[in-house]
This record gives sequence, C-alpha cells and structure tokens, in this order.
Amino acid sequence: MATKITTQSFESKTTVYRNIEIFDFFFVGTYTFFSYSLTLIVHERLRLLFMIFSILMAVFLTSKSSFNKNRRNFESLYFLLTKDESTYRPFRMREEHEKEK
Repeated sequence: MATKITTQSFESKTTVYRNIEIFDFFFVGTYTFFSYSLTLIVHERLRLLFMIFSILMAVFLTSKSSFNKNRRNFESLYFLLTKDESTYRPFRMREEHEKEK
C-alpha cells in the first residue's frame, strides 16, 4: 500500500505579550500616531473622545474576525468592500434564505 506524504506549513508569529503579536502592536501604534496628528482638526472638547474611539477602532481592526478565523477584521472589511456581487455570495445568506421558504 502506498503512503501519502503531506506537508504542513507552520507559521510562527512573534508575540509581544501573550496573544498580542508584533504586527498588532505596531498597527495600533501607527494608527494612534496618525489619529493624534489629526486631533488638530477636531474640536477641543471632542479630542479625548476622538482618541479613545481611534484606539478602540485600532484594537477592533486588528482583532481576529468572527466570521473568518484566519483573517483579521481589517482584512475581512477589505474583502467585503472589494467583492464582486455577481460572483460572491456568502453561504450564511443561502442557508437563511432557504429557511425562510
């Protein structure tokens, strides 16, 4: 009997602290830097709220997507915005549509 050999790709990701990868650390830092540079055009009373919102958005964008476990939220948003409606339809929509009938 012939045996098949399969190869697996192992990715080792550099982590800064527990589950925080170095990419996430730099992404949040860069995002915060650009947000801070934009505070000059935000009203003085809203600057603190703007920075809190910006940091929360940076953390959300770098977190793992709940719909696609292999992607981050910013990657999922990119694919959502650039998808071709005529060729792509998510399976969830089909299942929900069949249940309604």
